[in-house]
Amino acid sequence: MRPGSSGVIVNGLRDLYHLGAITPQQLTEARVWMSEIVVRIACERATDEDFAALDANIDAAAKAPDFDQRARHNREFHVILARATRNPIMVITMESIMAVFGNFIAQIGPSDILGHSDVAYWRKSDPGPRLPWQRLHEAGIGAWFDESTRAMYQRRFCLGLPPEVEVERAFQRYGYKPAQNRRAFEQRTRAFQMHFRARDYCGFLDAQTCAILYALNEKYRSL
Repeated sequence: MRPGSSGVIVNGLRDLYHLGAITPQQLTEARVWMSEIVVRIACERATDEDFAALDANIDAAAKAPDFDQRARHNREFHVILARATRNPIMVITMESIMAVFGNFIAQIGPSDILGHSDVAYWRKSDPGPRLPWQRLHEAGIGAWFDESTRAMYQRRFCLGLPPEVEVERAFQRYGYKPAQNRRAFEQRTRAFQMHFRARDYCGFLDAQTCAILYALNEKYRSL
């Protein structure tokens, strides 16, 4: 291993991920925890050059023409922060985590990452409401709704929810399996809420849940 090289660690993490020894949730947790430490230390040690590099990265991400390039700049942002700590272990670890994230996205597609509870809502409840889906999206992984679109639909649905048959079609359009009965409908609603509204996942269909569903379909399914 060359001094300052993350290649061996990247390959090791990648192998562990492919073997199932590392789960997406564990990978996400590691990134979140690392980022919290890195940001705190970088704030203490960063130089003007580091801040300039961060600004340049943000500008490049804003001008990126497609998702893949934006995601690449996002991963680079975390590595630049790690370099600002002046700790090579932080840099190598962050480079490794970001590299495995990049492979993960390339394999399954950036907006199609789901939990077991999304795929099999009638018998699975993991990963549950604690997985930071919004943070994942901000890191370039998974889907999330646009807040302005959600707010627009919620104002409409506060005046009256769409018919359940229409909501059923919206769930299926987004990719959920059909609900065969009332219990299944509530289980699926609860799974959806755990993913996109973790603070309240009672399974009750309300205006905000419908608004999030319709906003997601508009963004990713051309509703």
